[in-house]
Amino acid sequence: MKKRKIVIIGAGAAGLSAALQAVNEGSEVVLVSSQPSERAQSVMAEGGINAAMDTKNENDSPEEHYNDTINAACGLADPNVVWNMTHSAPDIIRWLMNIGVQFNRSGFDKVDLRNFGGQKKKRTVFAQSDTGKQLMTAMIDAVRKEEAAGNVERLSHHSFQTLLLQGNVCLGCLIKDEYSNTVTELHSDAVIIASGGMHGLFGNTTGSLFNTGEVTAKLFLLGIPIANGEMIQYHPTTIECGGKRMLMESVC
Repeated sequence: MKKRKIVIIGAGAAGLSAALQAVNEGSEVVLVSSQPSERAQSVMAEGGINAAMDTKNENDSPEEHYNDTINAACGLADPNVVWNMTHSAPDIIRWLMNIGVQFNRSGFDKVDLRNFGGQKKKRTVFAQSDTGKQLMTAMIDAVRKEEAAGNVERLSHHSFQTLLLQGNVCLGCLIKDEYSNTVTELHSDAVIIASGGMHGLFGNTTGSLFNTGEVTAKLFLLGIPIANGEMIQYHPTTIECGGKRMLMESVC
């Protein structure tokens, strides 16, 4: 039986995880990105990932994680999405450990947990202050194995141009080689958009300025529905130091 072909726009944490899941489900993947994965925004992430692993014996549970998240979101978060996220989180952490993410450990075989904003119990899994770099390194290696096996084709330095639409059906997309300016049609069974946030729209931010929001804007012009467009998060309180924007925080 012919494999499904899936094009993924973006090769950060979302794009890499989507590629690995698609391959696991029997699809072949074309991974398109304007920058290599090593330059993705997620490499910069420091704090950690919330999951009710309960390695601190605090009687934690996905249900409590759900309640804390809904309360921290002032009731604005989609409850179905939050429920799925909080109940999937422990298995996702175990999957990340299996592919090589080196989380801090407590004792011989338990992941360490610490407090983080909006959570009543210790439930943040972390890797020192380099959680994002650890996560990305492991996923990049896992995807490279799939590239070597012929399951993933990586097209770095290519930018998304538009979708190929026939009515409400997506037949693929147009991409452009940023080196040669050659535009190519990619026909596929599905297109997954994992192009990141919009830090490049703002002058003062700690995020990667490569994340311009250009792909989202092009989809918006095509009439693609966009959820929660008002919930754009970035750090505007910065100071320039050594050519980089450093985060300033107040301590009360």
